[in-house]
Amino acid sequence: MSYSATITDPHEADAMPMWESFGHADVDAALQAAQTYIHATQPGDRIVAEGQGVYAVWTGPAPSTRVATVVIAPADDHPCRARPQDGAPPCSPPSPLRSRARLVESPEMTTVFVATVRTAVEYTAVAHTAERAARLACGKGMEYLQSVHGDLGYDDPMLVGKYFGVDVIPFEVGGPAQETRRSTLLAP
Repeated sequence: MSYSATITDPHEADAMPMWESFGHADVDAALQAAQTYIHATQPGDRIVAEGQGVYAVWTGPAPSTRVATVVIAPADDHPCRARPQDGAPPCSPPSPLRSRARLVESPEMTTVFVATVRTAVEYTAVAHTAERAARLACGKGMEYLQSVHGDLGYDDPMLVGKYFGVDVIPFEVGGPAQETRRSTLLAP
């Protein structure tokens, strides 16, 4: 019997999980793995229990923003995952958040999207959808511009992509080698 830990975006219910870890011996080990990952990537974030294996992840001190949800659930080999007709013991109902997370399998090939926005500094992001990759790259570009210029007068990162342009290309992971060329418009 094993448990998994999944970190999802609380604002995009259908998005792919942001992080997953499988094969933990118990709930505490799965939660510890998620806490270790979160504190390694965002040391100031707080993890708050919501109940039944669901935890909210909040940014540092107030005013805080909810940035993720952690779900600890039995893996497919757990008796609670067995079909009732197999004589499995009754279990508590699954968390409603669990149904939103999808298992990430390792197919031979998968397509991701690579987005690049070029301000004075070039930012690149990779995601499972073109829109998410563009939003991530534009968000980093906006952070840079705000650090240099202060308040930009807008808060939608996609406006950075609209002004500077954002290139999004599909990339097949596990496929043949792929090469892209940089635009000569920005070359010195």
